[in-house]
Amino acid sequence: MVDAVVSFSIEKLNEFVTKQVNIRTGVRDGIQWLKDELGYLLISVRAAEAHQDKDHIRLWTDCVRDVANQALIILERFSSQKGEYEAHEQGGILDYLRSFICICNKEANIFDVGRDIESLREIVNGIKNSIGPTIQRDPSLGMISIHGMGGLGKSTLASKLYHSSQLTHFKIRTWVCVSEDYDVAQVLRKIINSLTGEELHSLNKMEEIELLRHLRRKLDVDHYLAVIDDIWDVNIWKKIKNAFPDKKNGSRVIMTTRNKTVAEGVGDTCFVHELLLLEADKSWELFCKRTKPSPNLEILGKELVGKCGGLPLAIVILSGLLLQKKT
Repeated sequence: MVDAVVSFSIEKLNEFVTKQVNIRTGVRDGIQWLKDELGYLLISVRAAEAHQDKDHIRLWTDCVRDVANQALIILERFSSQKGEYEAHEQGGILDYLRSFICICNKEANIFDVGRDIESLREIVNGIKNSIGPTIQRDPSLGMISIHGMGGLGKSTLASKLYHSSQLTHFKIRTWVCVSEDYDVAQVLRKIINSLTGEELHSLNKMEEIELLRHLRRKLDVDHYLAVIDDIWDVNIWKKIKNAFPDKKNGSRVIMTTRNKTVAEGVGDTCFVHELLLLEADKSWELFCKRTKPSPNLEILGKELVGKCGGLPLAIVILSGLLLQKKT
């Protein structure tokens, strides 16, 4: 029951972030944060389902459900206010005055949304701190899918996680890029080569079944961190997942894909993270990190950045081109 409530809330928060384009960045970031936090908590909620006979765990899952319900109330309040504002957007002088009043109410409503999200932030942090060791440190194999259109920085994010100083405890590590045209046996060879350094020509002698067994034996030794980059077809994971043992030792697999269906098709316990296009101010901030436009070129720079449509890769390329012209 709690699983369903939290999942529904995450779905609605995601719809809000995707469809509401004319909202302040702070509100959008707050909603995105809440969606991600509920996604993390959902994994723990599912792990807690087997322990519902324990009062403290049932109380904890009830708290998560309350946060999910509160998130839906926040969205409903914002949507109803937005509908009232749009109803008076056009018309005569009376509608204009009503529209002005609605704008004032909308601003107050946005402030309330931000304040409510901050209140939920405190509650969520409390929930995370009070979570029991049985749930918090679930040793099962953890799956993370990062999805979004090309150029959003999926591989960059995965790389930051892979090389994070907080994840150095993984004894076994491997990174493989799959790409659109894949061969299962060749993907397995790449993973083994990345893992052990074994020459590909020796692995070429093995068939798919042998490669699956060989990789599983290598990963069986200790807890591992694996990144499978640029998956285009969920079937590739279905075909190789048996090579990734769940030894209940905290191992993790991170996948990146452009396809939302692939990301969501990995498994019920997989945490799915969607990368979105940057807002205008975030786009400009990224551009300014790469190059320092002079004050007289700022207007032109913002216009060019706007044409990048919030795509980080396009902004980085644009800033690189301007840097080359400067030198």
